[in-house]
Amino acid sequence: MPKAKVTDLRKHYPELAPDKDYPPLRFKSLKGRVSAAEWEARVDCACAYRLVRHFGMDDLVYNHISARIPGTEEFLLNPFGLLYEEICASALVRVNLKGDVLWQPDWPKGLNYTFNLAGFVIHGAIHEAKPEIHCVIHTHSLAGMAVASLERGL
Repeated sequence: MPKAKVTDLRKHYPELAPDKDYPPLRFKSLKGRVSAAEWEARVDCACAYRLVRHFGMDDLVYNHISARIPGTEEFLLNPFGLLYEEICASALVRVNLKGDVLWQPDWPKGLNYTFNLAGFVIHGAIHEAKPEIHCVIHTHSLAGMAVASLERGL
């Protein structure tokens, strides 16, 4: 399946990119503005997004990775709409187990991504039920979908 290109955004959102490619998003770094534990969770989670993308296990914007902020009932989740290669530590949305957004980036004019609702439902339930789990990854890899469709699994 071919991957969408950033230039494809022009076709769907001409008001955002009328005559040139959509510019890359820039995020003000949160390093030093959040706790050391949160920063480490942010960096680890962003790295996981890059690794999933590197190994071809991403599905554009339709899967998600979350990381619990140690010692809290809060976790980090991707803003729905960002491609995996656009996600960085300072782009992740911080939510609590109730679904309240505790922090999200300042978006450029015309953009207002929020957390991935499907991701919150899946990841929030896991983080609430299993506090010892620090990271959850949900992908739609071909191999994973093939095994999931088998009546007996592996």
